[in-house]
Amino acid sequence: MQEAIKILILSANPRGTSQLRLDEEIREIREGLKRSKYREQFSLETSEAVRYRDIHRAILDSEPSIIHFSGHGAGEEGLVFEDDNGQVKLIDTEALEGLFELFAEQLKCVILNACYSQRQAEAIAQYIPYVIGMKKAIGDRAAIEFAVGFYDAIGAGKTVEFAKKLGCNAIRTAGIAESLIPVLIKKPDIEETAIEINNEYNQEKKYEMTFVFSGTLTEDNEVEFNGKKTKIKALLQHLEKFCDGELTIYDISHGSVRLRLGGSPEDLEKLQELFRSGKLNEVLGIPIKDVQLMATETTVNNEKIDTEQKFSLAKEINSKSDRGRNTPSINLITKDTIPVSNNNRNNNEAGKKIKSLCRKYGFKTDAELALISGISKSYISKLFTGIIHKPGLEKTKLLLKALSEKSEISIDIVWQEILEIYQQSHFPFDENQISLVNQFCTQFLDCHPD
Repeated sequence: MQEAIKILILSANPRGTSQLRLDEEIREIREGLKRSKYREQFSLETSEAVRYRDIHRAILDSEPSIIHFSGHGAGEEGLVFEDDNGQVKLIDTEALEGLFELFAEQLKCVILNACYSQRQAEAIAQYIPYVIGMKKAIGDRAAIEFAVGFYDAIGAGKTVEFAKKLGCNAIRTAGIAESLIPVLIKKPDIEETAIEINNEYNQEKKYEMTFVFSGTLTEDNEVEFNGKKTKIKALLQHLEKFCDGELTIYDISHGSVRLRLGGSPEDLEKLQELFRSGKLNEVLGIPIKDVQLMATETTVNNEKIDTEQKFSLAKEINSKSDRGRNTPSINLITKDTIPVSNNNRNNNEAGKKIKSLCRKYGFKTDAELALISGISKSYISKLFTGIIHKPGLEKTKLLLKALSEKSEISIDIVWQEILEIYQQSHFPFDENQISLVNQFCTQFLDCHPD
């Protein structure tokens, strides 16, 4: 049996501040979880009249996955807690950011149910996958309604994104004109698969939709139909207008143009219904032949395990023998792999760091990076998993150009980050390669002045 998902509620209402109905909010959250579909999967703990030093103690004691703060916010000045005498004690944004960074490994979501808390939410979201804050003052009733809707959804096994939407809808349904105040901020480098709070029931579920378009795919990744060429990015942006969230390109296939997208189940189901009803049968003049919605359990984690198993088996064969093993069906080495050695873990770490860098610079998926850079998706995948120890000279140039143009950060700065990653790995760039890439960066900067 999986350990219960712990929710920690921190509340503070110091003397001299307007009185909030914090007890009612906590009671409503508790009651909602008690009657929820997966009630046995949640554990709720509270810490009330929280002083500044109580915050880290409560987190250390309960080890929560979700933290919910109820109280007052002071905008740029921070959040309002209590001092030893029950008076106002402001915790500034920088201090809160540093605190949540320390607990980034265990936390999945933070809710700041306090006025003007968007600034703190933005800071904390650098380290926590999902953070909700309030962009201006929110009334007591609206704050309670939001909490009820949010945790009703979480208790039903829904995603954080869906729960936030339901919380906002609960405010509106109650007749309160404050439904646009809560904002959801996601960690910049969050993976494309949605992080589910209820891991046992929704673990690593990936929602995908394939759009099959008429026309052909050109070498420049444009769809050509009746002599007209349309960029893939333009198709994606147009489809996003039909739903509330953001779509992500997972793959693009030739032949009949097949665009495989990822998004929230709600948004993808909405697109599917629009297609079935005949309201969405073309995009920018290109007919849609078919739409297929899938929810799969096969995930990046499984691929990671498979890669690690291959490395482990290859090491064993390399150090001993493959005698007695049935290995013909196992593809351990391709033209892009390197001989397996005891330093492959260092190599794999370098790949992970490059992947993280690409996410930081704005590429959410391997397919998107492949589309913009011109590097094949399979090459990128092998680079990220460490199968290719480092990009070759031409691939390095393509990668640098794509990252610099996407992020609008100077190409020489991007190059220094990549160089530092590989200089710390088992396969650093040699002096000749470094010199050639430096020349490329100089030429690129000459052709692209600020």
